[in-house]
Amino acid sequence: MSDYSTLFEPLPKGPISEIIVQRIADALIGGELKPGDKIPTEQEFSDHLSVGRNAVREAIKVLVAFGVLEVRRSEGTFVVDRFHHNLLNPLLYSLPITEKSIDDILEFKVGIHYTMFYLAMLHATDDEITQLRQYCDRFYEASLRDPVDVQELFETSERYNLFLGEVTHNPMFIRLNEIALRVAKYARIKTIEVTISQGQPTFWAETYYKDLPILEGRRMEDVPALMKRRLCLWRDMMEDVGGSGAGSAT
Repeated sequence: MSDYSTLFEPLPKGPISEIIVQRIADALIGGELKPGDKIPTEQEFSDHLSVGRNAVREAIKVLVAFGVLEVRRSEGTFVVDRFHHNLLNPLLYSLPITEKSIDDILEFKVGIHYTMFYLAMLHATDDEITQLRQYCDRFYEASLRDPVDVQELFETSERYNLFLGEVTHNPMFIRLNEIALRVAKYARIKTIEVTISQGQPTFWAETYYKDLPILEGRRMEDVPALMKRRLCLWRDMMEDVGGSGAGSAT
C-alpha cells in the first residue's frame, strides 16, 4: 500500500482542484498509485494538504468522469483496474477547439489508420478479415443504388471503419479510431457527396477493395506505401471539398 508521500506534498499556487487532478495523474505515471489501489479519502486529502473538501471532491469527480477513478459505495474511491473508453475523452473534447490545419487532421487520421492496419495484421483472425471484406461489400452495394443515398453510404463506410478498429483487439486504438471518425464526420460526408456529384459513387468502396489484399495477405511491408497513397488521396479530395469543416476524408 502506498504511503501517498507524493500526493501529500505541499501544493504550489494555482487552481487547487486542477493541481490535485495532476498530482493524482503524476502518482499513477510514477507508479505510486497502481490499478486497483484505493486513494485517500476526501478528508485525508483535506487534512494533509490544508485545502477544502469541495476542491478535493471536484478533482475526484473529474477523474471519475474521465474513467481514471471509480467510486465503490461504502468502500471508497479506487484507481480503475482496466481500460475505460472515457480515458481518451479529453482528446475528443480538445480536438474541435484546438487550432489546427487540414494537414494536421489528415496526419492524425493517417497515423491512426496506419497503426490500425499494422495491428490488424498482427491480431485479426482470418474470419475477422473475411467479415471486414463483407462490410466493404455492403458499402459497395449501397454505392450502386439508384438514387444513391448519401446517409446510407456514410453509415456503411462507418461500419467498415469501426470494424477495422475492432479487429486490432486494442481497446485504446478502438477508442482512438472512434474519436478520429467523429472528428472527421463532416468532411467524410462531404467527400462522399463529391464523389457522387462527379459520377463516381463507388469510388471509396473501390479504394477499400484495393487495400484489403494487403491486409488479407498480411503484407506489412506494403503498409507505408498504402498510407502514403491514402494521404495524397485525402489531400486531393479535401481540395475538391474546398477544405471546409473539421475532419479528413473517408
